[in-house]
Parts: sequence; C-alpha cells; structure tokens
Amino acid sequence: MGEGSCWANPFAVGRPVRRDSELWPYIAMTVPGGAAGLVSVTPAHAEQVAMSYMYWLVEQPALMITLKEQLGGADLACSCPLPTAGRHDHCHRSILLEMASDDDL
Repeated sequence: MGEGSCWANPFAVGRPVRRDSELWPYIAMTVPGGAAGLVSVTPAHAEQVAMSYMYWLVEQPALMITLKEQLGGADLACSCPLPTAGRHDHCHRSILLEMASDDDL
C-alpha cells in the first residue's frame, strides 16, 4: 500500500499541495472555510490526509471498479502507526478496508 502501489496515498502530512496540482481539489475540500486565495495547502495532521485521500479515491473510476475485487477480505499493511486504543484510525488503509467491505458500493 506504500509508494508504487495503485492504492498508495498521494497525500502526506507536511507535503504541500499546490493549487496547480491535480490533487488540489481534494486537499482544498479539507480546508475549513475553503481554500480560496491560497496558493498551496500543507496537510498538518493525519485526519486531513485521510480525508483528502477519500475524496480523491472516489473520483478514481479504475480504482473504484477493482476495489472490492482486489481488497475485499484482505489484510492490508501500511507504515502508518496504529491508533491508540479508543481512537479513530486516520490511515488510508482504514478507508480502503471500509470501502472494500461496504455493500452499497
């Protein structure tokens, strides 16, 4: 699920996304109050990165078509740290697992 995988997360904490990037629309959706007037956005936390990934993923038809087939029932590994007990997992792995098991997709 890391770099080189079609399932890799193109967003990362601390990695800026410029307005002229194809990733801009997805990171811009995570900015409270909107991103109008900004030249770039640098994700500050894992939750923002995970949300950007979710917005991006649902706009990738080739990935969405194969999501259940390739990832349904799979155990996915990622280099993100596991959340502490009782905390939400803000890793793209959890988004993929949730979507792969969603019967409505």
